[in-house]
Amino acid sequence: MSGVPQKDSKPENNSGLRFHYSREERLKKLRSGYVPQRRRFFSRKTRRGIFILLVDILLVALVFYLLTRPANVYLEKEIGGVNYGLNVTGIKGKKVLIGFTLKNKTARTIQFENPAPVFVQIKKGDSIVLRLKKTIAENTLLLAGESSSLIFLIEENRLPKSALVQLYYNGEDTPLFEKNIRF
Repeated sequence: MSGVPQKDSKPENNSGLRFHYSREERLKKLRSGYVPQRRRFFSRKTRRGIFILLVDILLVALVFYLLTRPANVYLEKEIGGVNYGLNVTGIKGKKVLIGFTLKNKTARTIQFENPAPVFVQIKKGDSIVLRLKKTIAENTLLLAGESSSLIFLIEENRLPKSALVQLYYNGEDTPLFEKNIRF
């Protein structure tokens, strides 16, 4: 036989199987640099797939955060030496805090001889969803650099997903602050 060893078998034991071995093919593979690749746990394709999966998860988490993040708005105005501030913040426990602050920036003392009402109105479209009222007590004094605050604490389930928040101060017809806020 010429270079191809054959294994003869008895027909009754191995059912006529023959095994062929080509020495020339084996030597040709060794000369060409063929080395069988051992499969690694993290191949390039696997790493790329895992990287794409992680990026997708991060993008979904970012979108979810942007859709469900709590309200956090701070507005400020200065009129006649008094700094007015409106703070709307979502807090733990599914509540929304609305704070109104007055700060005296003048060198003189500000005295409230009459109660000063503060109204917070939350509107969805043309309908008023919620109207809250508190007052700054009469005979309240604000010395130079002092501030006074009013706080409204509202359950988040009483509010729409987004609404127009208006703050009226001291019986004015036009709102001191007005802003569309997502709760």
